[in-house]
Amino acid sequence: MYCIKCGRETNSERVFCDECLESMEQYPVKPGTPVHLPKKSLPPQEKKGTRKKKPVKPEEQIHLLKGKIKRQRGLIFLLLALLLVASWFLFASTIRNYLSKDDEIQPTTAPITTAPTTTAPTTTAPATTVPDTSAVPDVSELDIPE
Repeated sequence: MYCIKCGRETNSERVFCDECLESMEQYPVKPGTPVHLPKKSLPPQEKKGTRKKKPVKPEEQIHLLKGKIKRQRGLIFLLLALLLVASWFLFASTIRNYLSKDDEIQPTTAPITTAPTTTAPTTTAPATTVPDTSAVPDVSELDIPE
């Protein structure tokens, strides 16, 4: 017979194996609690996740790996293309901002406000005349004996 909890084979006509009985003793059930037992004993169950994989032939492995490499190359190409497009947009927006700043530097015609000052007497300086130097000969043209 097989244990109805884990599916192991039991040595006697018991419903549970020795290990399951020990673990169930830690959590006792009150007397009078209805328990439904299966009519037939269950066959042993394999643990989940232990499914055996079929052996793959070397030719199939090579084919699968080549497909994986193609997908990875395509992904790398796509990422490089996206990087190139993003850098182009960043470069274009930087140039656009730089050119628009040159347009903003135009002088403004806003009135200039100054702080009020006290009036001081103004005096005019006498006019000075600058001598005319056009009639003075160039020194390099003169013949000076050495």
